[in-house]
Amino acid sequence: MLVPIATEVTGKRPTVISSESHETLDDFRGFRHLVRHSYPFELKDNRIAQAMDMVEPVFGQVRAELMAFTGFLKVAAEQ
Repeated sequence: MLVPIATEVTGKRPTVISSESHETLDDFRGFRHLVRHSYPFELKDNRIAQAMDMVEPVFGQVRAELMAFTGFLKVAAEQ
């Protein structure tokens, strides 16, 4: 059984990333699919600019969440 990384597994582990980060990364995945499977004239400039503006903040947020999860794993490994 696969458990999404934005879901807590009670008694086992916390979420790996927040549901907000998961949703945003899923939006990026959808955008990637659009870019790879469409012609350039079908892309809207505002959607490209929006994606570019979000990359840095999302990267920082996901990085922080992954570092927190790494801390959980280190503690769990020591027990």
